[in-house]
Amino acid sequence: MGDLNATAASLLGFLHDGPKTGWDLLQEIDRGFKHFWNVTPSHVYRELKGLHERGYIQAADRQARDRQPYTITSEGRAAFTAWLTQQPGHETMRIPLLVTLWFGAHLDPGQLRTFIESHRHANQQRLDYYQAVPQHMLDANPYLAAVIRFGIAYEQAVLAWMDQLDTLPGMSAACATSTNRPAPRGLQAIRVLRERAVKMVFEGRAETGNSRGSIARVGQRLGQISHSGAG
Repeated sequence: MGDLNATAASLLGFLHDGPKTGWDLLQEIDRGFKHFWNVTPSHVYRELKGLHERGYIQAADRQARDRQPYTITSEGRAAFTAWLTQQPGHETMRIPLLVTLWFGAHLDPGQLRTFIESHRHANQQRLDYYQAVPQHMLDANPYLAAVIRFGIAYEQAVLAWMDQLDTLPGMSAACATSTNRPAPRGLQAIRVLRERAVKMVFEGRAETGNSRGSIARVGQRLGQISHSGAG
């Protein structure tokens, strides 16, 4: 039981809430878990196969679209508990921007500034995502709330650190006023639309065709605003 990896154990954790197909599990992961633990679809299905072979989950008959629900077994619950009570491993930092910055003296400052602005935009997106998680979900699950608070604190710290990078040689204050950033009006529109999309995902309204279309339209609008910077 002690040889479960974190991804396999996480799938067992999600199955505690009831039967789920591989697609259902991917939706659970996409709602926020992916920001804290990197999991690919192929990894999920590979781990499900292994968990089934070990008797930790049971597979029901296939449903529409060839989706097959899985249910956790008593052996699976015991394996999950054994894994969860182990000391978690320490995090390992793998941040590509820091590798580039380490050798920044060999890079044109303008190109480095472009890289930083791109990462700043991604970090701001994640911060907006965490801040848009519905409050009633955080109130109902203090453990989820603790993880989301970590995400918010982390992104805020990274953004504050990025604000200090204009002191690097050749960077100048232009790092903080790059034209790559949306104008204030566009930025506000992006945040409003992203908040709508996040709420739809977290509240499980992404499972119907109409809702998927709504999220797609929100995503298209986000892309338009991000590129135009006008909103």
